[in-house]
Amino acid sequence: LWLCDVDADLEVTLTLLDVLDLMGVEIHAICLGELVGAGVALLTAADRRDSGVHTVFHLREPRTRYSGYAADAAAYTERQQRHLQTLHERLAHICGRSVDEIAADMRNQRILTAEQARDYGLIDTVTESTPGP
Repeated sequence: LWLCDVDADLEVTLTLLDVLDLMGVEIHAICLGELVGAGVALLTAADRRDSGVHTVFHLREPRTRYSGYAADAAAYTERQQRHLQTLHERLAHICGRSVDEIAADMRNQRILTAEQARDYGLIDTVTESTPGP
């Protein structure tokens, strides 16, 4: 699973995670560029998670837009909160951190280098690039 410059919608991310989970195959994620918001949660489907040395991980709550009737806005907000909680729980599980810590880091829009992401538990290894001949 190549993840390069991913900033995904929350609902799209959760749908893709469901598909990856249902596939029942081992997944190796390779991260390049920048992973932002819900895009970071795609790492939770992977059995192995590697990153390029220059990859940036931006923990932030996913942006959302609502268009519809005012009477439906409360239901939409409640559903988004449940989805966000699911995202926090999945990230907490792979990182070995509390759900509250993940939620706080996302609210505070914490930005991590590849090395910091490894120490945080988002990825397993950082691959250094090697110069050509």
